[in-house]
Amino acid sequence: MAQKVADLRWNEVRYINCYALFMGYLLMAVRGLGFLVITWSTVVLLGGFVSNLEKKDFWSLTIITLVLTPRVSADVGLKGKLRYIGYSILGLTHAIVATLNPNGTKDTWPRRLLAAVVLLCHLLVGPIVVCPLAALYMCGPLFSAGISAWRLIEHDYVVPKKEEHTHLQPALIVLYSLAMLQGFLFCYRFYSSFAREDLVNDVAEEYKMNNIKEAVEEYLRETVNKCEKDPAFFKETNLATYAVGMIKSESSESFLSGAKILDALLEHAPTVTAEERTLTAELISLVASSSHVLEKLLQALDSTSPYGETIRVVAANIVTHLASRIPLMQFPQGIQRIGSLIDISQQQFEDDWRNDYKKLMENGFVILRKLAADEDNCRTISNAQGLLSKVLAPVSSDLLHLIDHEAWSTTIAAASLQVMCRLVAAPGETGARLRRQISSDKEAIHGMERILRCCGCSEHVRILTIQILTHLAMGMDEESVRVNKESRENFIKMLPSIFTDEAKDCSIRKLAGEALLKLSQSENNAAIILKANDHVVRDLSKILLLGAAPKSTNRIMAAKTLKHLYVHYKENDEYLRALKETMEDVMPKVRYQILPLFILIFPQQTIN
Repeated sequence: MAQKVADLRWNEVRYINCYALFMGYLLMAVRGLGFLVITWSTVVLLGGFVSNLEKKDFWSLTIITLVLTPRVSADVGLKGKLRYIGYSILGLTHAIVATLNPNGTKDTWPRRLLAAVVLLCHLLVGPIVVCPLAALYMCGPLFSAGISAWRLIEHDYVVPKKEEHTHLQPALIVLYSLAMLQGFLFCYRFYSSFAREDLVNDVAEEYKMNNIKEAVEEYLRETVNKCEKDPAFFKETNLATYAVGMIKSESSESFLSGAKILDALLEHAPTVTAEERTLTAELISLVASSSHVLEKLLQALDSTSPYGETIRVVAANIVTHLASRIPLMQFPQGIQRIGSLIDISQQQFEDDWRNDYKKLMENGFVILRKLAADEDNCRTISNAQGLLSKVLAPVSSDLLHLIDHEAWSTTIAAASLQVMCRLVAAPGETGARLRRQISSDKEAIHGMERILRCCGCSEHVRILTIQILTHLAMGMDEESVRVNKESRENFIKMLPSIFTDEAKDCSIRKLAGEALLKLSQSENNAAIILKANDHVVRDLSKILLLGAAPKSTNRIMAAKTLKHLYVHYKENDEYLRALKETMEDVMPKVRYQILPLFILIFPQQTIN
């Protein structure tokens, strides 16, 4: 199996992980030199030349050995464990008092005096034993290097009288030199630790994490600690895997910290180059592949979640990026929790639409829009009790006009329409059911009609509305047509006016023309279109007479629509006569002007 290599595409791997690896190697060198110094001192010098050593060297070697032993023999994580020594002393205090003075003030004074004496004795253990050991562990190499420097400077070693002891002086020089080297590396490692703040700042700046810099600091600290135990760890982690691990934690604090990191990574991940897009895709795949992480994130979306509002906003941001990869059928409660994000209630109106709530609603609709791209998810949305009503609420409640086209209300209305647009276009029985459910909501239908009539509504909102109503008009079964006959006819009657109104935006006119062209291909719709007003045919013909390019989109759609009306309208009345008269009057005028168009629309037909 190929050996895993560090992914240097991640900024934190280049900066923090490689730094942690360097610090791990430095610690290995310090500990290795310490072990070598102790071995040289005990085995070579104290073991082989102890009787020939001067008192200065004897005590120097003894002290060096003693001060280095705690660091060499102790676990790598001892420094971290010493941080909690204060809590252990507090626990010891309570244990002594509870054992020797169980009744508190009700105990006899000799018993209370005994408890105080024992407690005092135990408290002395800290300053006398524990603190010196901690000092030796933290500063042992400095003490060793200081003693060695002193002995190397004085250089007053005893000249051995016997030939077999001639190596004593070189052995002392080697030992003191090794201790000096260890002290130098120890100081260099301490100096290198000051680079941590700059590294954290660099990574935080890259990912726009300045507001959660403490989370990056914790990542660096943990990475350094683990690289000290196993240098290979530097290629096993990055901020994404670290955040996922934090989210899996049972601690609410860890979950919040991991979610904030993941949110920042997804929110500010650059996607300019192909490599950056690949990294973002890998990040999303990493999170989406963990059902446990998705379950916790979806749980955090619920308004009754124990995690609180802060984590709810963060979780919503993350799920927004992951939505297209979430199989709702695997998370039975997930759709209801997502639905809680878009719940409009009177409380929010009274609370002046807090920013967090606005963001939650926007994210909720984006999540649903992405989910609706999958047919199985559409089925889950359709079956979710009360969810569709929440999706339609911004339109059915006329939110857009209630807040007078305010920017946020326009955003929410557009988001609601985008979700509806996805739902009505769903294939199969699921799509048919969704279209029936939406078309049966009269308030939503009337809300969309108001949007089409309103000149103040944005172009984007009106385009979405036309798309939805077109899908509903074309995708209704006989029962739905009968139930929603009036609303359906109202929409179809609006289309000719929109398409032929030169004052409207070109994109809206084009979309209305496409809808008109599709709907005009049936007998019932052709009758509705012709009877929409007294000048439908005239207005459509007027488009043909305009001086646009012969093959312009509007001219083609107008000509095809007239053809469909001519073919599909079956009643022999004044509307048909008006249609024939207009076509007999207009077509000769444009026949040669737009001959290619005429042949395209009316092949093998001649109008005299």
